[in-house]
Amino acid sequence: MESAKKQLERFGVKPKDLPEAFVVFNVGLWTVYGGLFAVCTRTRPLRRLAVTRTGRTIRSQFHRWFGERYPRFEASILSGAERFGNWKIVRPIPRWLGQSPQAFTLNLAETAAIYNVTFPFWVYLVGMVGLKEFYKRKYSLENLKEKEITIDEET
Repeated sequence: MESAKKQLERFGVKPKDLPEAFVVFNVGLWTVYGGLFAVCTRTRPLRRLAVTRTGRTIRSQFHRWFGERYPRFEASILSGAERFGNWKIVRPIPRWLGQSPQAFTLNLAETAAIYNVTFPFWVYLVGMVGLKEFYKRKYSLENLKEKEITIDEET
């Protein structure tokens, strides 16, 4: 497996840029989470799937594959979302979104489940696309500035 230093170098991140890369990476992941929350709020994909025959079949298959771990996973996602929804600072958010606290909690749980399952994809996407594009632009601008400085010094 490739070391973290080599992976970051492959993304174009230099050691001096680690704090900035960390911020860019986390902003990218939180942006993805917010977008996924908006999609889950609007479309409720897992709840729609759960009421179909296919959804019930998938759920029973997961139960067969993972045994008692699957219901515990479901319960931990729901209880975590409920705890988050009960925080004093978060309680007004459902009203701002025009939702009931229960619907907000289910949206959070649905978002967390989808986000966690697809997390490797998001890390790759934010790392490859986000960081690479950000640093490509940053260093091309720095190179332009250096060229401008050398041109100004020559004249």
